[in-house]
Amino acid sequence: MHTFRHMASKTYYESDLNEAWHHGWLKAIELSKARNHAKNIVGNTRRYALGFAIEMMDLGCMSPEAMDTPMFLQWKERVLEGRTRTGRPLGNASIKKRMEKAKLLFLGCKLPDQVEILDVHKVTPTKPELVFWTREELQAMTHNALRRFDAHPDSGQPSVAHILNVICPSRRSDTAAMRWSSIDFRAATIQFPAAKNGKRPGNIIDNEYIPILKRWKAITAAYQGGSEYVFPRSMAHPSGSTKSDLPHVTGATVAKWLKQICETTVLGDDHGSVQNHSSHKYRHTFAMHALEDGKTLQYIAKVLGDSPATVEQYYCEFRLDAEHRRQHNKGKHLRKQRIPSTHTAQPAGLMRPLHPGLTGRQHDMVQSMRALGIGTEEFDPVEDGPYGEGDGDQDGGVDAGGFEPPAFWLQTRRSSN
Repeated sequence: MHTFRHMASKTYYESDLNEAWHHGWLKAIELSKARNHAKNIVGNTRRYALGFAIEMMDLGCMSPEAMDTPMFLQWKERVLEGRTRTGRPLGNASIKKRMEKAKLLFLGCKLPDQVEILDVHKVTPTKPELVFWTREELQAMTHNALRRFDAHPDSGQPSVAHILNVICPSRRSDTAAMRWSSIDFRAATIQFPAAKNGKRPGNIIDNEYIPILKRWKAITAAYQGGSEYVFPRSMAHPSGSTKSDLPHVTGATVAKWLKQICETTVLGDDHGSVQNHSSHKYRHTFAMHALEDGKTLQYIAKVLGDSPATVEQYYCEFRLDAEHRRQHNKGKHLRKQRIPSTHTAQPAGLMRPLHPGLTGRQHDMVQSMRALGIGTEEFDPVEDGPYGEGDGDQDGGVDAGGFEPPAFWLQTRRSSN
């Protein structure tokens, strides 16, 4: 029997489904597998489709075909307010996940009208602020991890988990299932399959971490499964739980270890604490620090096991890169250049802008002219005009009282009669 547990006393049970919704729920799972979704994505389909179906039944909607727009809007209002079995209000991100899995259910049942209802009422989650550790904080956490390992190497799981996430920050389930075969000590590399999308994240291992990992491998070899897994289940402290029969620890255990490193780290002499972030923020931290260092999107995507487009979408918008700064500074040097007011109607000794009020297009023109070798010693747009040396002064005209045409290439010392 499948259950969907939100909290200790509130549970969704597969047995609560009637025949119609149970058939739709199975169709959603079947379609998820047919689309070759990863194992954890299929698991999410099981949970979220189950929750959606039971919540619909609690509203009196006893079959997928019976769901209409008013019924859907009533469901949405209830989950936003927390008037469900969980007793907790859901945010837009959680509602979106439920709707995605509900859509699989309706697609599996071939119900286009219900699919259209979900498409019309799409939910756009509010993107949370991107948080990550500073370089000083991450360095202090690493120092703490190394110190803890030196003091108690036999219980070094938190330290090793931190080191792996500094080298190549993986999702916690991937860290939990890490195999020694994914680590090549001779080449100083780490590369492993990501459970979420099947990609192969990887990175170079810094020399300072090689001895730590080798020492940990020797320690785990004495335990069952330790010659294969970096974190064999046999080394974990028994909790009495029979939830998982995996040969390695769970992602939740890895998250607890990483939290230990975070909570026991102090900053400098003032003994300040580091920001209290979840284990997933190792990924954010790596990405943001790599962008600050000017590393490419392809490099970051390889390490994280994402696509360059995903890295750009989720991280690049939070900082202004070197190219943005270059564009911002483009043409500034032109606006700062000033020349004397000799042979003009302006007061003697006054320094005036060389190219006052240039537009962006005019800046580009000046840049192009100078790239061709024009506009320096050979050509000056103020002294010579657009047609070459002496053009701006060839007619022997008189001063025009300081009148200066707006186009910079017509700014001559004296206008024509």
